[in-house]
This record gives sequence, C-alpha cells and structure tokens, in this order.
Amino acid sequence: MLDNYAEETKPLFKLLRTEAFRFVLVRYNHYSLVQQLEEDLKNRFPDRPIRKIDARKTDYETLTKAYFSLPRGFLFVENFDDVLIEQLDSQNRETPQYMADNERRRGITAGLNLRRDKLAKLPVALFAFVPAHTGELYAKIIMEKMPDLWSFRSIILDLERETSTAGEAIEDVPFRLDDHKTSHLQEDDTELRRLLALLENTPDTETAYRLTLFPQIVTAAMDTGKYELAYSTLDDWETAADDSAKAWIWIQKGDVLKTYGQLEKALPLFEKAKDLADKNGDKYRIGLSCKRSGDTYMDLGDLNKALQLFEQYQATAQELFAQNPSNTTFKNNLAISYSKLGETHTALGNLRQALTYFEQYNQLEKELHEAYPTNVAFKNGLAISYSKLGETHTALGNLPQALTYFEQYNQLEKELHEAYPTN
Repeated sequence: MLDNYAEETKPLFKLLRTEAFRFVLVRYNHYSLVQQLEEDLKNRFPDRPIRKIDARKTDYETLTKAYFSLPRGFLFVENFDDVLIEQLDSQNRETPQYMADNERRRGITAGLNLRRDKLAKLPVALFAFVPAHTGELYAKIIMEKMPDLWSFRSIILDLERETSTAGEAIEDVPFRLDDHKTSHLQEDDTELRRLLALLENTPDTETAYRLTLFPQIVTAAMDTGKYELAYSTLDDWETAADDSAKAWIWIQKGDVLKTYGQLEKALPLFEKAKDLADKNGDKYRIGLSCKRSGDTYMDLGDLNKALQLFEQYQATAQELFAQNPSNTTFKNNLAISYSKLGETHTALGNLRQALTYFEQYNQLEKELHEAYPTNVAFKNGLAISYSKLGETHTALGNLPQALTYFEQYNQLEKELHEAYPTN
C-alpha cells in the first residue's frame, strides 16, 4: 500500500524538537493522515497543546486570537484551501454574500502575511491543511498571496495513502463539499459540457449566437473550477466582442489571474477595464474596476493606493445610487464601498475615520435588511457590519459600546445558523 507518511513527516518532527514558529503546509489525500499527524504530535510533544480551527468558518481576527491564545504548541487550520479562492455566482457576479466571504478570505491571507513578525514571536507551529483535490497550484498561490509568511520557516508535506476507491477518499474527508454543493457542481459540469457542445456545433459565422454562449461557458467553467478553460473562453469572447463588452471581459480575466495568485498580472487588466469603461461612460464598470484594483492593492500591501481606489469606488457607487435610489444593487455596492474604506483606514491605523465609514455601512445594511428581511445576504451583511463596529470600538477602548454591537452580531448569526444549520 502506498503510504509516504513516515518519510514525509520525519524532517518535520526533527524540526519541531526546537520550539519556534513554523509555517507547515500539509496536502493530504485521506483525512486519516490528518488524524494520524495529530495523534503523533500529541505523543511526541505531550506538553504542547493542539488547537484546531476551520478556515471556512473563521476570519482573520478569530484565527489570530486562537493563535495568540497559545503560548506554545500547534494550531491546525483545516480547509485552508477555502481562503485561496474567490466565489462568484452563476451569473459571474460577486453577490453580497460572496463579497463578504471573499473579503473574509482576503483578510486571512493578507493579515497573516502582514503579521508574520508578530506571529514569529511565539513558539507555535501553524499547520495549514489542504485536501488533495485542491490541485497542484495551491503552493504557488500561497507563495504569491503570502510571500513574507511563506519565506519564513516554512515546510511542505504532501501526504499520500492508497485508497480503494475515489468514493472512499471523498467519504473520509468530513469537511469536503456537503451533499447540496456536490450536486450543484455535478449539475454545473453537465451544463458546461452541454454549452461546449453547442459552441463546437455553431459555425464561426453565427457570431451573435456564439456571443451568447461565451459568457455562459465562462460562468460554468468558473463554477466548476476549470479556470484555464474559463480564461481561454474569455480570449475567444474578447476576439469576437465589441468594445461594450470588453471591460467586463477584462475584469473577469483579472479575476481568473487573481484566483491563481497572479496579482500583478491582474492589475493591468482591471486598469484597462476602467479606462475603457470611463471612455464609454459606464459608471457601473468603472466602480467595479476600482473595487477589483483596490482589493488587489490591498492584497499586495499597498494600502494608500488601495484607499485611493476605494474612494473612487465609493464616489461612483454614490453617484449611481443617487440617480436610482430604488436599485438595491447600487445601494448594496455603496454599502460595500463604505466597508472597504473602513477596512483600509483600519489597516492604516485611522480608527476614528474607519468608525465613521463602518457606521455608514451599518446604516445601509440595516435599511436593506429591513426592506428585504428574507434576503439572507442582506441579513449576513448586517451581521458583519455589527462585527466591524464592535471590532473598531474594541480597538478604541469603548468596550461597553463594542459589547452592544457584538451582542447584535451574535443574535443575527444565531438566527442565520438556526435557519441554515449546514451552512
């Protein structure tokens, strides 16, 4: 039976004899390997505690609190592959709910990278676990998203154990996709194959029909993780499209590159999209391009440039909302722009300015939730806004006020969890 566990872990256990900060990336094809590693660490280092956290269900603050609560030992971050992705809906849009999740993911990778030196002060080994289905580019993405953390006392383990069937391997990973999501991906793959067959059987001369297929194929390819196919389809779409569609095509190309961690290659595409949208007077795409560029500069650590772009995003969102105040998309984008400004000012240390933006974010999210009380995304956005206010008041030393906001955050999250216990 193929099992490289002993060979792969031998240098790790040797390194861990010396108590110091380590960043350990573990890729595995069978969850029993994670359990075996945990058991061996307990047996070899019984005086060092182990704490576990799920990357899908946490944010940067919670993760680092767990880390710094350990004076020594090991922090297991399971499902670390989740923070390496960006989600879009079936229309290739970043919905409010996906926006919040993508923001949370970027906060984790950027935060860990920026706080490397602080993390390194504790003799704690940070274990990041990624299942084998993540793909071969996971390490490259981590290197590009977190270059400072990666360069400091890091080690990769690639653990393999022979399994009798592919089904058994999936069953033994308890935090893999739930049944609903698995079904959704299978349906999307079927739809993707159908769309590709339609495109193949459509003559090049039928440009109008092919132009309706390209965006559908891109969406289906992105949904199923086939990013190279998505990018090549975007190339074909760009060749056939007129200028009115190219800004959106370039934004999506940049999104694909960001998925692979190629931030500096994505930036020119976002900037080119902004220039074209500006030329065409497309305010919505201008704002979208500014947001994407701002997020990318945040990931690269250029906070001042990010702030400049988020200010442009806010101004455009404000203009669109003023022109059409009944448009919920415009109102939600304005709320998100305030959140982005608040986060950037927080990172720059301007807490009182950040608080002002988070208050505006919270007010808009309250209005959206009140107008659409059954909309899960708006309810989750309101919860997050209370969390941001609580965190900022905590940092400012206003603990009673922070407690009030965290209580509201807690109440909304309890309601969401009760309504959607498997989410």
